[in-house]
Amino acid sequence: MRSPAARVRTAVRSRLSAGAVQRLRFAKWAVTGAPQPSVRPSAPPKATKPQRSLASIRRRIIFSTAGRDGTFLEIGPSHYPTLPKRDGFPTKTADHASLEGLHAKYDGFENVDVSAIEEVDFVLTPGKPLSACVEGRYDVVVAAHVLEHTTSLIDFVNDCAQLLTPTGTLALFVPDHRYCFDRFRERSSLASVIDAATTESGVHSVGVMTEAALYAAWRGRTIAWTRGTDGAYEWIYTTEQARQYAAEFDPDIYADTHHWVFTPNHLRLLLHDLAELGHISLRETGFRESVGGCEFFIGLGPAGPGPALSRTALLLRSDADRRGLDEPEFELA
Repeated sequence: MRSPAARVRTAVRSRLSAGAVQRLRFAKWAVTGAPQPSVRPSAPPKATKPQRSLASIRRRIIFSTAGRDGTFLEIGPSHYPTLPKRDGFPTKTADHASLEGLHAKYDGFENVDVSAIEEVDFVLTPGKPLSACVEGRYDVVVAAHVLEHTTSLIDFVNDCAQLLTPTGTLALFVPDHRYCFDRFRERSSLASVIDAATTESGVHSVGVMTEAALYAAWRGRTIAWTRGTDGAYEWIYTTEQARQYAAEFDPDIYADTHHWVFTPNHLRLLLHDLAELGHISLRETGFRESVGGCEFFIGLGPAGPGPALSRTALLLRSDADRRGLDEPEFELA
């Protein structure tokens, strides 16, 4: 009998053209910051100074406020952990599949070093809260490129709160939609976040799946880029492909996508409002508007003081994020 992961993989691939499947092979690598294959040959690097890896930049941010001798949990590290055990970190990992399952998932994917996948301590069960699957409490819980995939942002943050020590930190590394394939999607609203927490569904809705496909775009044949990047956009899927995707939607099968869409200060405001309204118990402990690639950082904790800004100031910064969008040009089909 095939595993649930295999059935999901087959179901998702059956909805896409061969070209779309090949494009999706780049998605995890580019959005998580992990090494990804180049579509076009790249020029030799001009700088001779070694460049810090994205994982090392993340660690520097985490340990600017957290101690290295603490207890660590990493959620969904897959093949690109931020606090790898092999580097001496006493990290526990929680993922949607076992070590063997993750190896099977990435088998045959180009430029994925499956040897970087580490032993999974806690295999997450769909429909169950994290606290029901993970044992212990931790000084740091790392979730890199996880928040945007959750079906309920509120439930995820509150589940993570149950896993933190009283002075612990939830370290969120999140893609900025202005610099990835979500560029043309609208940012997630407070209403949609609150409403999602009132439903029991553990899958993304047909509306979310349709929007994610219909508005997906890449730039220079890559699905994530850094600010200041030039180049024309191209749609990843046609309208007909998005229509077929919606027609074949199965509410009993989880298909992964970006449910939530953020810019840095927009998410800060969203989390601030959720805390003020009593929906989440964690408050901001730290913020970096740009980490590397397309991502930014927000730290949350039970003892977090919150942003040192008024709500109006956050709103103005969130609005400035939106006004910071580029003027797009598209490749003609």
